[in-house]
Amino acid sequence: MNFDTIWQHDHAYYGTISRITPRDGYVIYTNPPLANRYDPNHAGLFRMSPDNVDNAITEIEHFFNSLDMDAVVYLDTHATPASLDGALQVAGFKKMSDWGSSDLMIQQAAIPTLDTEIRVEVALNHNDYVRWCSVNQPDPYSPKDLMDKLHYQSVSAPGVNGYMAFVDDRPVARCVTFIQNGLGRVESVYVEEEYRRHGIATALVGRALKDIAHAGAIGYLFAVHEAPALALYNKLGLRTVLTEAVYPYVKQFSE
Repeated sequence: MNFDTIWQHDHAYYGTISRITPRDGYVIYTNPPLANRYDPNHAGLFRMSPDNVDNAITEIEHFFNSLDMDAVVYLDTHATPASLDGALQVAGFKKMSDWGSSDLMIQQAAIPTLDTEIRVEVALNHNDYVRWCSVNQPDPYSPKDLMDKLHYQSVSAPGVNGYMAFVDDRPVARCVTFIQNGLGRVESVYVEEEYRRHGIATALVGRALKDIAHAGAIGYLFAVHEAPALALYNKLGLRTVLTEAVYPYVKQFSE
């Protein structure tokens, strides 16, 4: 597979929850109502010549400073030029190693038959979206009201399907998929802590991957490097094809 098709699909996915502003050799994604939430407010998809690097970094800083936001850059494995990493750090951007990097996993083996009685449903309307959002995932970087907005926008976005796994008629796990141009991304996988290690994540992600396959697409996801969930994803036929595939860089806003 040409991995750049993954980054183009990643670009389209972010376009479901943010405004896309094309620049010379890169893209800026913004969602001002979710200010300082990095994943819908960042620069990415860098495909530029070395001559543009310094100007681009200055443009990014000015763009986000005008919105009173931290300047955030995501570099993927296909970002060019190779000097971007060093140039960002010289300009005062911090490589966020403490967040952990993401590994790219792609469906390369058959999805096993899931013999489970765990109920998994697709969110179809406003009430379902609210239930999907009720699966509480604490975030150390953002307040709950901001995360609630992000979650609702994510699950209700065009082209996105939200999945919920239930215990005693209450959703305790969730994820979304985004299918386009023969690829299907699995995103926002979360199981409430007290319900882990009971096969719930297997049922949830397995159903999502099967639906992607039924749509004639190849499933993929980004998993935190060396996270325990990698074993689960391998069981479902996903294989790591790129380690540390994405790295974030942040320069904090200062007035």
